Amino acid sequence: MEEIYIDGIHEYDYLKTETKDSTIHILYYSDHIEWDSSIVGKKVIELIDNGNGITINQLKTDEELNYLEIEQFHVLLRLYSQESTYEIAPPSVKRYF
Repeated sequence: MEEIYIDGIHEYDYLKTETKDSTIHILYYSDHIEWDSSIVGKKVIELIDNGNGITINQLKTDEELNYLEIEQFHVLLRLYSQESTYEIAPPSVKRYF
């Protein structure tokens, strides 16, 4: 299991598991003092890639997400796509006015 730090704070733990049919990415609550003891070590969100599509568990899709849930989803997606590099290109210089 890997520790995930956000702004220098150990917020989550991450586990990636390869099975015969899929790759499973799971984010867990860390033991940091900010988390209530009732959720420490519990699963936050899980992403399962079976090679033909992705299933995301523990994500409420039928109601509005709060900022913490969006951050957790974002963290898991970044861990899932570690092999990709995303860049925002600077605006091009206009030559014709």
